[in-house]
Amino acid sequence: MEDLISGSDKQAVAGFWGRLVRSVPGRAVKSVYDHVRRAHNPLAKQGKWSKQEDDLLINTFTSQDGDWDRVASIVQRATSDCRDRYRALAGRSGSKQRMPWSREEEELLIRVMQDLSQEGRGPASTCQGFWGQVSKRMDNKRSPKQCQNKWTDSLEPSLRSGVRARSWTEHDASVLVAK
Repeated sequence: MEDLISGSDKQAVAGFWGRLVRSVPGRAVKSVYDHVRRAHNPLAKQGKWSKQEDDLLINTFTSQDGDWDRVASIVQRATSDCRDRYRALAGRSGSKQRMPWSREEEELLIRVMQDLSQEGRGPASTCQGFWGQVSKRMDNKRSPKQCQNKWTDSLEPSLRSGVRARSWTEHDASVLVAK
């Protein structure tokens, strides 16, 4: 089974997946593939996370710079389980801001992005955990997703055009519909 999932024999793999997908009509190949990988993943441990596992996950995520594959191999849980659990824990963290961004936070985000750009890294970088590194450089006061959303939705466009991005209004919508 592992050979069929991992793909060591290309012809056997193609035949296996073709037969498997045909046996469950209405399912996409990716859906079937993901299900089988989850069901037969040796790291697909089920059940509640212990406090020790949570601590290990948080420490490993930090030490591995957000590389979920390495995190999963150390924590001994599936990659997606580690990612989802970490995000759930980070979402409950009291250290993350939930209020609107202050001007100081925006300026810090701009400085962090400029620093990363000078290092040859940016949002399009292939480096795993890019936004996690941004969050980390902001002392984890904002989640990676908050940093990404703030940058892409309001700060980055304003740096290009010199005009502060504004919220979409009903007037904007009516003008667009009229066109």
